[in-house]
Amino acid sequence: MTTETAVPQDRLKLSEKLGYGVGDMGFNFYWANISAFLLIFYTDVFGISAAAAGTMMLITKIIDAFTDPMMGAIADRTKTRMGKFRPYLLWLALPLAGAGVLTYSTPDLGPGGKLVWAYCTYSLLMLTYTAINIPYSALSGVMTRNSQDRTTLVSFRFIGGFTGGILVTYLTPKLVVLLGQGDEILGWQLTMGFFGIAAALLFLFTFASTKERIQPVSENNSAVLQDLKDLKNNKPWLVLFSLALIIMITITMRASSGTYYFKYYVMRPELVGEFLSSYMFALL
Repeated sequence: MTTETAVPQDRLKLSEKLGYGVGDMGFNFYWANISAFLLIFYTDVFGISAAAAGTMMLITKIIDAFTDPMMGAIADRTKTRMGKFRPYLLWLALPLAGAGVLTYSTPDLGPGGKLVWAYCTYSLLMLTYTAINIPYSALSGVMTRNSQDRTTLVSFRFIGGFTGGILVTYLTPKLVVLLGQGDEILGWQLTMGFFGIAAALLFLFTFASTKERIQPVSENNSAVLQDLKDLKNNKPWLVLFSLALIIMITITMRASSGTYYFKYYVMRPELVGEFLSSYMFALL
């Protein structure tokens, strides 16, 4: 059982709503890139098979089903003078950027070594992403008690998220060419470094412009692992997990297949950015 305590407050200012919204723009600098380009990077640049890359991404998504609630339980138990959720935006902004660069790096290894590298770096990226994204998602619930403001925060978040997706899908192919100057391996590294720094700055802006006003008071003292064990008996959660897994696979397949379609069927890879950004704009 959980109750909330809070002091009376004014409505949220526009600056705080914008500050929260741009955080999801930063997250889509990673999420949209992974959905649209990671698979073709693994097969055409990194040098592993589509089956191996697809299997790895599926396994990682299944693991996410357990790391997400675990991170939620950890964040809910976090206590600092900066709050429960905001500190993760400060602590993990740069580690997430580093994990992104490592994931899109191509070491000089054999086929087996490359597969191990891909599993390790992509798992690190997704674990770090989860560790900062879950607290960010929970942040809107403790910024205000006003239900209309909470709804507005979610609206600002999704506007920021789709805007980030449009920018990433349009700019990524062009940045790889521009920054790599003919070296595709270097181009991907520098592109992810660029997006990582940009995302880190957005996370820091969200951290600085938001405030946790509500202090949830939980009477549940169960351990994190016990919370996870309880999930296996939670039928609604199992249904939502299955649905979310299908949705994530569908989104990734749709975006990833578009890159292959334009490169190998239409024979116009330069149109990938325009197509995917138009697709994201339609979703917005």
